[in-house]
Amino acid sequence: MAQRGTLIVSQPGRKTLRVELPDGTTSIGRAHGNTVRLKYDRNVSRHHAEIRQRDEEYWLSDLTTRNGTTVNDSLVVSEQKLVNGDLICFGGASTIEFCLPEKQEDKDTNGAPGKKEDESANSLDAVVVTEPQQPRRTFATTMLGLVGGLAVIALIGGILFATGRVSRKESQKHVAEKEEPTPSPLSSSDEDVATPSPTVESGSREDNIIETPSGTDSKFNIEAGAQILAAKISTKNYKFDPEFTALINVYVNEYKSSPGYYSRARKYRDVIDKEFLNVQGLPPVFAYVMAMSRTKFVESNDDVWDLPGPIRKGEGVNPTETSGTTKIAASYIRGLWDVFGKEGFIYAVACYGMPLDEAGKIQQQLELKDPNAQGRYDFWKMKSMGVVKGEQIERVARFFAAGIVMENPQQFGLNEPPLSTLY
Repeated sequence: MAQRGTLIVSQPGRKTLRVELPDGTTSIGRAHGNTVRLKYDRNVSRHHAEIRQRDEEYWLSDLTTRNGTTVNDSLVVSEQKLVNGDLICFGGASTIEFCLPEKQEDKDTNGAPGKKEDESANSLDAVVVTEPQQPRRTFATTMLGLVGGLAVIALIGGILFATGRVSRKESQKHVAEKEEPTPSPLSSSDEDVATPSPTVESGSREDNIIETPSGTDSKFNIEAGAQILAAKISTKNYKFDPEFTALINVYVNEYKSSPGYYSRARKYRDVIDKEFLNVQGLPPVFAYVMAMSRTKFVESNDDVWDLPGPIRKGEGVNPTETSGTTKIAASYIRGLWDVFGKEGFIYAVACYGMPLDEAGKIQQQLELKDPNAQGRYDFWKMKSMGVVKGEQIERVARFFAAGIVMENPQQFGLNEPPLSTLY
């Protein structure tokens, strides 16, 4: 039987751990129950990533997290095959090195395999990786080297000072130039750490950039914010027409006037995890943005999902309880995803609140107008072709406006954490 891959887990201030991958799926995140739990790293989402074994290969996927996942500094947007020596990073602090079996063996100078570093690596429990022994030094040797080094440094410093080779003014100028910050159109604290900002052509996207409050000169790029949000849900590269981003901008002003949303949303944290992620296999980010776009998490009869009465009447579910309404919403959204697929999530948003058979008619229009699936990721083009219209367009614009604000609250003058800290 082929040997399993191994993860070498490194966290700042903690011991390096070795974990041998089990059969099937390995879950990584901050929450209890993950195979690899990074509980002390706040950059890691509660359910951050998964590694799936397929035959003798291992594939990594990010669970649409706030800070994202990188392999060798490249952002994981879908699944990525892991190869020996890959370095996986979760938001910038914790790292995991992926090792294939051949890397687990030490070889002697003749190339013969040596004994494995730790025979207990076939357990699911992480094993501390032992550090290599350094050559021992005597006290006298250490002190002699230290004194000699200080003497050399003092001599060189005196020579430079005496000859005028060191200029304090020039040094300060050089430091000031290096410390000058580089402005960014996106929030550096709230966006995915490893996600590059989409390129915006100069002079062609004036409606996509809005001024941020608090008296700063910074601007927020609405088009870039929308593309980042879409990338957290779908691997497809959605296009955002200037007219589309201008409409999103209109609704941004509404959501940035909604303080207190974080504490209201926190009440739904556990039930969203259960019903959306665990039961229906849907990304939590979609749930939070949808509820934010519909009600800003302001409850009406224990409901923040704003579903029509006929849809709320789920069999065996009490629609007057928080868990009941969330269960209905998750099941209903799962049905929309079954119609359009994960990559067509934007049309699931457009059809939110419609019966599933009506949503199916929109899917038929997509197939009719765009049989090769080349244009449907330009939502505004589908609007121009009559596939979506009216309230469907408004729902999508509100969805992106709500998501942009809730992920970048400080940029819009809100003293709230990003909602993605809840998942």
